[in-house]
Amino acid sequence: MPMQSYKPMVTAMLNYLKKTLINGEDFKSMTSTLTEIQKRVQNTEQKVVSISHKLDTTKTMTSTSRGPLTWVEKLNAAATAQASTSIISTTPITPIHSLVKTREVICKLSNMNLSNELKQRSPAQLKDRVNASIISSFSGKDKRTPQIVQARILPSGDLSVTGLKIEDTIALRADEAWATQLCATAKVLRPTHGAVAHGLSKSLDLSPKGMKRVIEQLEEQNDLPMRGGIEYVEWLNKRPSEDKMCGSIVIHFRNAMDCNKVLVSNLIWDSRLYSCMRHLPEARMKTMF
Repeated sequence: MPMQSYKPMVTAMLNYLKKTLINGEDFKSMTSTLTEIQKRVQNTEQKVVSISHKLDTTKTMTSTSRGPLTWVEKLNAAATAQASTSIISTTPITPIHSLVKTREVICKLSNMNLSNELKQRSPAQLKDRVNASIISSFSGKDKRTPQIVQARILPSGDLSVTGLKIEDTIALRADEAWATQLCATAKVLRPTHGAVAHGLSKSLDLSPKGMKRVIEQLEEQNDLPMRGGIEYVEWLNKRPSEDKMCGSIVIHFRNAMDCNKVLVSNLIWDSRLYSCMRHLPEARMKTMF
């Protein structure tokens, strides 16, 4: 305890006792007691300063003698920094399964005849066909032509392409011209940020035609960018069972900030407020090591 903090306090106590106590002997006894307390506080303060100095010296010697941090200490330090920044961050953390498939680009093929035709090709032939479309669409542009390492047809009939580098993946997602070279109605699926809303009526029409109307109403009622905030809406578990009146939907946003807005303020739909939580699709996946 610094001298400046307790000295005025002791002086004030002595002045108070001098005014209130009539018996002089009591005043002398109280004064000696306070003087003794003051001496003990000073001794304690000196000991604390000495111990603190020794600890600082020991830490300095240890850090300079043991060399660089081990990988475990570096990992712990990174985890601590991540935890401290995630408290104030509003951007969703990249899911684990998205980190694994960072270079994958999925192209939705609405033409099933083309999908079946591509399925009959060998992996090398399919890759050459996609490469030809990419080279044709990027030729003449002041851009680097993206490169791919593999292409395959998914069980759903969609095309999956893996870029050589993350820059190639970004370029393929940004420009759909290469996909329309394969099929005029082909669409490149872009990564989305999902929010789950519980308790909505199962009468909600999420068919291709009805979904467009639902998206427009959601964007209008929740002050979201019109025709650009929401990518699509789907039921969390296909469709609610017949014995249930309500179900949960997943709203896929193109922008993380729009998704965060709904997560913080909740979702407004049909004059009601619905609580939302972040959609974590990796929670359903079995992870193997």
